[in-house]
Amino acid sequence: MSLSAVRIPQADPLANYRANAGDIDAAIDRVLQSGVYLSGTETKNFETEFARFLGVAHAVGTSSGTNALWLALAAFGIGEGDEVITVSHTAVATVAAVELCGATPVFVDIEPRSFILNPERLESALSAKTRAVIPVHLYGKPADVDSILNFCRQHDLRLIEDSERRGRNARLDEIQAAILRVKLPRLDEANKRRQNLAELYTENLGDLRDVVVPTQFGFGRSVFHQYVIRSQQRDTLAEHLRAQGIATAVHYPVPVHQQPAYSTRGLTRPLPAEAKDPLPVTSLAASEVLSLPIFPELEPSAVKRVVAAIREFVR
Repeated sequence: MSLSAVRIPQADPLANYRANAGDIDAAIDRVLQSGVYLSGTETKNFETEFARFLGVAHAVGTSSGTNALWLALAAFGIGEGDEVITVSHTAVATVAAVELCGATPVFVDIEPRSFILNPERLESALSAKTRAVIPVHLYGKPADVDSILNFCRQHDLRLIEDSERRGRNARLDEIQAAILRVKLPRLDEANKRRQNLAELYTENLGDLRDVVVPTQFGFGRSVFHQYVIRSQQRDTLAEHLRAQGIATAVHYPVPVHQQPAYSTRGLTRPLPAEAKDPLPVTSLAASEVLSLPIFPELEPSAVKRVVAAIREFVR
């Protein structure tokens, strides 16, 4: 089989399982043999270990990022009649968590290079009903938390950071906790692999016209959960890569404020009458972003193949 015939996935959870299969299988068996599947020692130990990893006093495991946001909002007493500032360039689950509490999401635009909440837009979204701000740490890049926190302190608002977005059922079960305990000690190494692969992409794509590579910022270093480029020919480029067996993804193709459930609800602050789009940076990003293959088990040779295919397209 030729090298070009080998498909490169955009992400590969199976490769990650295979790399840790022995320990993961043993952890699952340990839970099954214990007969305790909720609120047991695996969950308690994971919470302790994760808090230590983060350098904080406490961590509480939930079954999803959506539930983590919902519980945080509820704990602050945020509900009907309140507003929460967040972004439209995210998975809709971020916004769903706000609505689960009965509060109203208010969208602000993103910074064009990082795709993350632009702190300079917060003032325009502020009202007497505003209770909290939810920045989304996206693609492995952290938001400018210091600037956002300063704004929140000035206006007596809660800051709730969204690092992951998924479904509903709040308790973290023992099998998930056991698997996470296997993966946590390997997390720094996995992130370093992602950063090395991202550096390889950037070194070999940074000089191309019509391809904008990710930018690093002084307020945090990305771990590259995704490696996202921008191209005005995004769809054509994605098809070119697909034809060569290279999978890509778009995170996210339709901003939340343009989705049918939200588009007519006026969830952005009024802009000048001549403005056709209340969130122009968000909308432009949604039409240009493309996530390239990246995961810890991806070989550098595969990255070089992706690079070669992109350079072939651009020349």
